Amino acid sequence: MALLQNLLEDITSQGRILQATLGNDTGHLFEPKPWKTYDEDLPPRTVWEASQKIIADCEELIALLTPTKVKLVTECVANNSTVGLGVAADLKIADKIIENGGEATLAHLARICSTDEHKLGWSYRAFLSIYLAFTYQQADMSAQVP
Repeated sequence: MALLQNLLEDITSQGRILQATLGNDTGHLFEPKPWKTYDEDLPPRTVWEASQKIIADCEELIALLTPTKVKLVTECVANNSTVGLGVAADLKIADKIIENGGEATLAHLARICSTDEHKLGWSYRAFLSIYLAFTYQQADMSAQVP
């Protein structure tokens, strides 16, 4: 647990630097207005370095706490989901489903997209397998929690 303890201590120390320098000047998650320090001006070098160290430490912390099975599934399907989303966006699948009243068969989508039904079906099956893998993984992880 030395790594976990070091990460948490680093995040805390860098957070103190940010808090001491920025004070009440913080970003807004739910308001569409720019953050003065990062969006309008450049922050001081110490603040920038502290924020980048926090981001790197948080990414390490997430990697440390993510179960190996989830990492493996994520790595295996990352490229497939990216390619599948690209295909769906290029063919405007969501728009065509909406235009069809919210439902559409694979054959109908292939016909109106002027593409091969089997290739479009491959994209659909890839998304379905990703969904099932994550659903199964989530159920498996939930069963292990007391």
